[in-house]
Amino acid sequence: MKVTILNSSLFLLLFLLYADVAVSSETLGSPNVIPDGATEDEGRYIVKYKQDSLEYLNRLKTAEANKADGGDRRLHKLTKRTLNQAESSKANIMNFLPKEKAEVIYATTEEEATEWENHNDVEYIERGM
Repeated sequence: MKVTILNSSLFLLLFLLYADVAVSSETLGSPNVIPDGATEDEGRYIVKYKQDSLEYLNRLKTAEANKADGGDRRLHKLTKRTLNQAESSKANIMNFLPKEKAEVIYATTEEEATEWENHNDVEYIERGM
């Protein structure tokens, strides 16, 4: 009898996990869009914004709007290039930590991470795990 209950519970748990993943992928798109030239762990940083950061609010609102209407809004990167060569990534709400006023970003170079660190609205940046 215990084996049957355990198997039923395990089946239910797996079903709920599958349903949660399916809903997440439909509503949010692919989480943490990783740019070309970076692996999932390499190049991942957590950007902690200052309390009154307008940059953070604009980026968060863009990601929230993408979630709400399934849009293809993009967030700019801080690379110093001409306007025609500006790099961006898809705005994804899963990359934001609202209570901490932080965002997970993917930098393809150390220079890009340094640009984020030197941004006026950024309190600090650290490597993500």
